[in-house]
Amino acid sequence: MRPKPTIICITTLLALCLGAGSAPAKERTISGKFQGRRTEGNFQKKINRKPGEFKKKTTWQTERGEGRREAERNWNKENRSGNYRSATTTAGGKTFSREGTVTGTAPGTYTQQGTLTGPRGKTSTVDRTSVRKDDGTRSVDTTYTGPGGKTLDSEKTISYQDGARTVEGGYNTGTGKSGTFNSRSEVEDGRLRTTRELTNQDGKTWRQNTELYREDSTLIREVTNTRPNGESTTFEQSMTVEEIEVNP
Repeated sequence: MRPKPTIICITTLLALCLGAGSAPAKERTISGKFQGRRTEGNFQKKINRKPGEFKKKTTWQTERGEGRREAERNWNKENRSGNYRSATTTAGGKTFSREGTVTGTAPGTYTQQGTLTGPRGKTSTVDRTSVRKDDGTRSVDTTYTGPGGKTLDSEKTISYQDGARTVEGGYNTGTGKSGTFNSRSEVEDGRLRTTRELTNQDGKTWRQNTELYREDSTLIREVTNTRPNGESTTFEQSMTVEEIEVNP
């Protein structure tokens, strides 16, 4: 889907960039420009934050038109429960939405139930359980159910060691497809380097290597994708913050 690189640049890269900044203010407006794999343009993001509540609204303008995304998260510390919702409209006019709840059922254990609605109005559901183990690792079991009743079950283990984050897991579908996946992320020489692999039931493996780093006010993400036949493609995404307005 063509709009995806745009969304990655604005949401994922901006979130990482802001995470490296100062303590969050109650309200911030960030604007700038981005360069995706297939498109480029300008963006503006408004963030409102207070205890137990987080709201953000992102708009972006490309040669195809304007896109927008609104998201909200709420969390009640006393009863260990919360909810989330988001709605996205791409520059091409397609709409996506998701909503759900998260509940803490025990120390270190959370469950999630949610729905995802695509541009044609078809809805999928997600059920997830996340458990922190005594050894410090976290196991995450997820079931996705599509609008036609088809399912995908995924299980993974997340661990941290020597400054690196590793993920190992596998998946099975209701149609007999299966596979394994893994990833490793660590910071080296000021760059966040991540390697990912996915191998299907036929033994075919897809690989991705990414590097994320900052140059002044620009965040750059370099990506190399390698297909099972060994062919590789490389591209770059970037986001430049031009203005930040803070309202305490």
